[in-house]
Amino acid sequence: MAEILNGMKSIKFSSYEDVFSKKIMKFRANELRQLMKVSLIIAVEIFVLNSLPILLSVVIFSIYVLMGNSLQPGLVFTVITYIQLLTDPINLLPKLIAEFMENVVSFKRLHRLFAISDVQCTNYYNSSILRKPKKITKCMANTSYIKGAEMRLVLKSIIL
Repeated sequence: MAEILNGMKSIKFSSYEDVFSKKIMKFRANELRQLMKVSLIIAVEIFVLNSLPILLSVVIFSIYVLMGNSLQPGLVFTVITYIQLLTDPINLLPKLIAEFMENVVSFKRLHRLFAISDVQCTNYYNSSILRKPKKITKCMANTSYIKGAEMRLVLKSIIL
């Protein structure tokens, strides 16, 4: 958050407000166009899904009558009940398709991640660095103190 505020201060102090506001408004206009498209698609989807049971009933009964059969109350109520039972799964279909597509994208990303070969350390580091370090069996050092404002320990002539 501090970076954002500092960035805003530098833009304000440098008098770049007009330049950045034009760029931001251009991006915002593009974003609003995309939001309008998505909203229109969602509105059409809602309209179609809400009118589907009525349209389906009309089509089914029209075809049934055109085939030369007569409509009877028991048959009509049974068909309308089955259509009402099918509306919930039909309404869930767009959500199911969207979730399926998200899963496909996720699996593709994971597949690309898992397909990456292992990093060979020898390509980046000297092989002597990658060897196991030797255990230090004994360490001898000459130490002395330097007197002054503060006392410090100084190591000299370290023998491994």
